[in-house]
Amino acid sequence: MATRTTPGTTAALTIAGSDPSGGAGIQADLKTFAALEVFGCAVITAITVQNTTAVKHTHPIDPQLVDQQIDVVASDIKIAATKTGMLADAAIVKAVVKAIKRNNLAPLVVDPVMAATSGGELLDAAGVKAVRDELLPLAAIATPNAAEAARLLDRADPIADIFSATEAAKRICSKFGVKACVVTGIKRPNDEEGEAVDVYFDGTEVHEVASEWRLTTNLHGSGCTFSAAITAALALSQPINDAVQTAKAVVNEAIRQTTDLGQGHSPVNHLAYMNVKK
Repeated sequence: MATRTTPGTTAALTIAGSDPSGGAGIQADLKTFAALEVFGCAVITAITVQNTTAVKHTHPIDPQLVDQQIDVVASDIKIAATKTGMLADAAIVKAVVKAIKRNNLAPLVVDPVMAATSGGELLDAAGVKAVRDELLPLAAIATPNAAEAARLLDRADPIADIFSATEAAKRICSKFGVKACVVTGIKRPNDEEGEAVDVYFDGTEVHEVASEWRLTTNLHGSGCTFSAAITAALALSQPINDAVQTAKAVVNEAIRQTTDLGQGHSPVNHLAYMNVKK
């Protein structure tokens, strides 16, 4: 059957887990795609039982079903960019890798989701190894937070400053074959409250992408929002350096206009950027 798509619509694909509280995962990705006027397609890798307070349970989807979801979408809709989020276990990682290669899903953004903001492991040890060895080499960019970057590199010491984040971003690229890496969420103190710095290594140069540090614990889904915004921007043909800047603006506004839902870590406001971008 011939490939067909909706005329005039740019589509991006997210391959990730479902968050029933709507703050992270597939739900966050689709809202972020919409905020950037990109049509969102979604392949679910796991069902989670979670809310703003905790992840109660996770149930990985059969890897064959994950594989089939990717194939059926890619055979029908032209996908301009793809991201991965929660992949749960090694079997799913391997299925996703094969499907990405088979369907030529590029550029690829890898958000190496390993744990939830509210607590709870979202990727097992074998899955981390599969991400390192098989998924990251396919990525145009990886977007780990400080804790994820440390785990990818088997670092016992935390990544808590600009220098260690810079070294980690470079090391992730050189060790795993990633073209670019941004380590997110580093706080840089200054005379006032400080800055939130994402340390971005584009394969050649290091960039510090900074915004005001906001004193809030309502950050549920911020990492998903950031990586989804990069994906949407790449789908819209932005150069990767510009896509990182766009994503920083999107997530900064999402945190500035954060929601106040639930009894734990409330979600960011994924759609906030729609009110400021024009």
